[in-house]
Amino acid sequence: MAEEDEVDYMSDTFVTVPQENDIRPGLVFNHSLKRKHELEKQQIESKKINFQKPIKQLEEENRLKGLSNALPENNKGFAMLQKMGYKPGMSLGKKGNRV
Repeated sequence: MAEEDEVDYMSDTFVTVPQENDIRPGLVFNHSLKRKHELEKQQIESKKINFQKPIKQLEEENRLKGLSNALPENNKGFAMLQKMGYKPGMSLGKKGNRV
């Protein structure tokens, strides 16, 4: 058997179980344990619902969304560029090469 085929049973990838697949052995018979288990489920669900993205991530998404949209022709800045000889599809600068 080659070393590539062997499974490392002590590695982190094998030992750790993803949080979504939380498998608890057996049934919960005790009322207090059952209540505790229900509260944990509620906390996990509320964290999923109330999750807010970090400000940096929101800024990055908004920046990319803004850069992907073209300026409308009624925009004052775009109108000024057109008066100076800019045509859509051209790049700005000395040479005015297409991007």
